[in-house]
Amino acid sequence: MLLKRRPHPPSRRVLAMLDRRKLEEEMELICNEGDLALVIYDEPGCEENIGKVVHVSGPVEVNRELQLPCWLIQPVHSNLWRVRTVRGKLVTESVTWESRVEHPDAWLIPLRPQTPESVWWEMQEEIDRALLEMGVIQSVIQPTS
Repeated sequence: MLLKRRPHPPSRRVLAMLDRRKLEEEMELICNEGDLALVIYDEPGCEENIGKVVHVSGPVEVNRELQLPCWLIQPVHSNLWRVRTVRGKLVTESVTWESRVEHPDAWLIPLRPQTPESVWWEMQEEIDRALLEMGVIQSVIQPTS
């Protein structure tokens, strides 16, 4: 006689992983895992990080203090980074993945390569604008999608 086994409940680790995936799916994030991103904002005391480029890695987690979805980051260049510790102290350090520094998704802009087609359309729009301003053409016919 075969006995049916009851399935084991998922481990805490598996549940946490599923929660993170669900969180990422539900949120409309600006960055994707693996992106390079430009820091456009940082908390008071850390403003010197603005303008630096970072690697973005997941999983996305909501920062308890900021209540914002955050990525783990690592600066592209080995410049020193201004960081607020868990205890709230401001420090300057060299940041690596092992540092586990988080940065809110909303404070980053992804730096992604453009497709040749999008570059072409952007150039065409600039040319059309210039021709309109010079009076060479009277109007621009917009393509239909």
